[in-house]
Amino acid sequence: MIRIAYIMHVSYFWIKQRPHSIAEILNKFFDLTIFHLHPLMPSSKRYNKNDFNDNTHIKLLLFPKNKKYHLIKYFNRIYLRMRLKKLLATRFDVLWLTHPVLLDFISVRQLQKMFLVYDCMDLNAEFPDPQKSLYTTNKMQENERLLIESSKLIICSSDSLKSELTKKYNLDREVFVVNNGINLQDYELDSNLNCRNNKERILTYVGTISSWMDFELILHSLNYVPNLVYHLWGQLEIAIPKHERIIYNGIAAKKEIIRILRNSTGAVMPFKKSIFTDCIDAVKLYEYIYSCVPSIVISTRETERLNEYVYCYKDEKDYLRLVQQSVTGKLSLKKGVREHFEFVDNNSWEVRAEKLKMIIDNKIVNVLNEH
Repeated sequence: MIRIAYIMHVSYFWIKQRPHSIAEILNKFFDLTIFHLHPLMPSSKRYNKNDFNDNTHIKLLLFPKNKKYHLIKYFNRIYLRMRLKKLLATRFDVLWLTHPVLLDFISVRQLQKMFLVYDCMDLNAEFPDPQKSLYTTNKMQENERLLIESSKLIICSSDSLKSELTKKYNLDREVFVVNNGINLQDYELDSNLNCRNNKERILTYVGTISSWMDFELILHSLNYVPNLVYHLWGQLEIAIPKHERIIYNGIAAKKEIIRILRNSTGAVMPFKKSIFTDCIDAVKLYEYIYSCVPSIVISTRETERLNEYVYCYKDEKDYLRLVQQSVTGKLSLKKGVREHFEFVDNNSWEVRAEKLKMIIDNKIVNVLNEH
């Protein structure tokens, strides 16, 4: 059986994301060992044991305050380089990386020893981190260029991301797209689809709250619609403007997300328009569609792909109109409940697994068998 060293840039114990779901898929077909960056002193409230299959996993410990102090970061890098050199000395056929930052801990020589796969989930160099410096941006681009040049298989989470990477790095070879998906087993559902009747003025956002959030638009909508209330759920990376009708509820348990959404008038994704947001295949949209509540999302190349199920706004005027219709009960589902359920069935990680397995069989298994 093919042995895969799967290195994640997020903790195995963090909120379930694309790297976790793909690890689940790979574990069904291959001998998988997960290596994951994990804080030496994690917050017990933010890091919990995920419910997914208990793959063999090895922690790559991040020292406290390694992002704040360069000296700590330097020693952390040396420690992880030595640790990975030893761990990867065991015979692996495939090295699977999920982010360019991982090249800080892996030598070029190690990259060349195995069949290298790069699964790109975001436009990493454009990630809108408020603390990111020009040096960090250049380093990220340098790492990603090396990762792409060294990879024998590149997978992207969206067609838009594939286009941007191809243009940015002048790629002249095939790049595969495996969209994000949804694990239906992760959620608990109420049989009652009308449980939101008592909260008809609430618009809910579920997801990371960072610099891509368009709070200027949110505040404007609160002035425009006096009876509107926003409920925000997710990891908090920036300060939320103080307003009595913007309510932050913390990080939602995965299984509760659909219930939370169904207790709302509608769901929203009010993002700032950028090259980064244009390439996102947002998992939250699959959750929004699964919840069967009217959803208002920014118009991007990827959200327009789902415009049969969600309302895409192009500008502020568009957004305010849709919000007004939502809180007055005039914004209905674009499709019936059955169609919504069929959509998530067709976009589950089980379906993505079939495509991913086919790519791996064609591009990895056959090559390794030849050798």
